Amino acid sequence: MAIQDFMLNILDSKTKIEESEDIPKSDEEFTYENGIKAWVGALFVDIRDSSEYFTENKPDTVARVIRAFCSEIITILSANDNYRQIGIRGDCVYAIYSCPTLAHIKSIMSDAAYINTFRKMFTKILTKKGFPTFSFGTRRSGISHEESFSASDPILSEGHLSPFSCLLP
Repeated sequence: MAIQDFMLNILDSKTKIEESEDIPKSDEEFTYENGIKAWVGALFVDIRDSSEYFTENKPDTVARVIRAFCSEIITILSANDNYRQIGIRGDCVYAIYSCPTLAHIKSIMSDAAYINTFRKMFTKILTKKGFPTFSFGTRRSGISHEESFSASDPILSEGHLSPFSCLLP
């Protein structure tokens, strides 16, 4: 199927938008004919001045430090029962949450506070072990809370990525 035909097929299809209190935990509830409108939250953890860090340090050192950083951030984010997607994009680790109530927003804030505590501990460990440190946090990109449409992406579904896509307005 040509790219244009594929796009026209999507544009011509009917999409039923379902209002929901939560974003489903299972991708199986998303089809190519539905979308879900629900409140979502997002938390972004950015590495500050990452280009400098990556170019000024040895690749094997950077790989070990960043792997430890990402692993722990993902562990923190995935402990929240309301997360629906966790990912890494460039120098950012992020989580998308189902967030229908104030309590859910507070749980995202709690994750951000936990990450701030981890930042202090991680920096001390890196310094003690003689590794180069870097700054990171949620301050610039931060936390977002919006009513959003979510839908399945047929291209992502065919690969190894999660078919859930969150479309923040």
